[in-house]
Amino acid sequence: MYTREELLQKIQENDKTQDEMVTLFIELSYTFDKEEEYGEALKYASLATIVSDVPRADACCRIGDLYAINRQTKWAKMWYTNSIQN
Repeated sequence: MYTREELLQKIQENDKTQDEMVTLFIELSYTFDKEEEYGEALKYASLATIVSDVPRADACCRIGDLYAINRQTKWAKMWYTNSIQN
């Protein structure tokens, strides 16, 4: 697993596919989650859903997880539903 700084550096490189960018944003979200920086974790999880044409299920689940951690079940359910639909 990469450090936060390594992930941020990799995101800046221009040679990534959409799938690689989604994966990097999700991994970066986890690094912020570990430090309980949920706003930043949510920001990068959200970016993971918009870098591809259709949001990937794992990115939607990541957002759902962050809402569930913060006991925002209405929003968590919505994102889990999106993951099933995608």
